[in-house]
Amino acid sequence: MHRRETLIDGYVRELAHELRVARWRRRRIVAEVRSHLLEAARAERAAGLDAPAAAQRALARFGAAGEAAREFNALPSARRLTLRRALAPCLVAVALTCTASASVGAFQPGAPHASRDIRAGGAAPRTSARATAGAAGAAAARAAHARSRTAGASAPSRARPNTSERSVERERATAR
Repeated sequence: MHRRETLIDGYVRELAHELRVARWRRRRIVAEVRSHLLEAARAERAAGLDAPAAAQRALARFGAAGEAAREFNALPSARRLTLRRALAPCLVAVALTCTASASVGAFQPGAPHASRDIRAGGAAPRTSARATAGAAGAAAARAAHARSRTAGASAPSRARPNTSERSVERERATAR
């Protein structure tokens, strides 16, 4: 029985020497491996092997200490896992916020957008100089209106409708 403990203890010492992990983690791994090896040796003894043969068979089934240490060293640390688990939701939240902000900006009044014309029964807007000038003219009219309101002047007459509004009005007129 003393021989089995010596073989297993030697294996565990070699494993501890090869491990490149934090001290607390090394202690935990070594204790766990030792426990598994002793249990495997007990099972081999129960199957009818003598103590040294049972220990050797348990060690052979577990594999070389250097190889086991490399596998344990390759496992991510708890700190890295915690960091990944904490950062993943934050990154998703940032991505969703950016997407939502872009969507809200695209549907603001006066922003050129194809779906508004298509839902109104018109064709998708063409990206011509005239369409761009119409949208720019509407934006300028809104800005002038805002300046006049802050200056105390009376509200100006309705600004010239932008290209998409004119196309909707034309479609309604032809539909009658």
